[in-house]
Amino acid sequence: SRLVAQGAGLTLLPETAAAAERAASPDLCFLRLAAPQPARRIVLVHRTAAQGQRWIDSLAEAVTEAGQALVSEAAAAVRSPPARGLAKPESLAEAA
Repeated sequence: SRLVAQGAGLTLLPETAAAAERAASPDLCFLRLAAPQPARRIVLVHRTAAQGQRWIDSLAEAVTEAGQALVSEAAAAVRSPPARGLAKPESLAEAA
């Protein structure tokens, strides 16, 4: 996104990075992709011998809650597109 801030093209980045990127480059326009939006899932991997230990379930719950909070905060830094395709950047929307 540093190159984008300098006028060199476009980039794709995880929504969770948007708030930090917006703080570093307030002139950038962040647009959420139209549905279906790309997504990824992460998993907690542990040894079979540790299965059923309460601390693993507690850790999984804590990571899930922290992730949900992070995703919610990140979503506030990015606006949704119109029904089709990408949203127009504010500067283009005002000129139209």
